[in-house]
Amino acid sequence: MLSEVLYAASRIYSVAGFAEHNRMALDLVLWIKNVAEVTEITLDIVLRAGELKEASRDSINRLLRHCNSRDLECYSSIPEN
Repeated sequence: MLSEVLYAASRIYSVAGFAEHNRMALDLVLWIKNVAEVTEITLDIVLRAGELKEASRDSINRLLRHCNSRDLECYSSIPEN
């Protein structure tokens, strides 16, 4: 779901300190659209996407809390659950 990619990328670029975070996120989505095959969204895909979003929410929040906005290599300091 490209809308989720757009939202997450915009937040990540913003936290990383990029002034044009929305444009950069849109560029990423447009690039993905050009290189990936777009498929019909089925109920199975929707359910799996929901499961993945829920599972990744905690990881993204930990990343944003523990990263210095200028330190793009902060992923190594994320604590394990």
